[in-house]
Amino acid sequence: MTLNIATRAAKSSIPALRYAGTYTFANVLLTFAGTMIMML
Repeated sequence: MTLNIATRAAKSSIPALRYAGTYTFANVLLTFAGTMIMML
């Protein structure tokens, strides 16, 4: 819902493209961070 609002406000699909890249990076980072925490 928030992404839809940002896309409308920008009148462009650029927010959606940036969201996809950030979301993917965050998921990979969380996977590695979880592993590192469990190794402590």
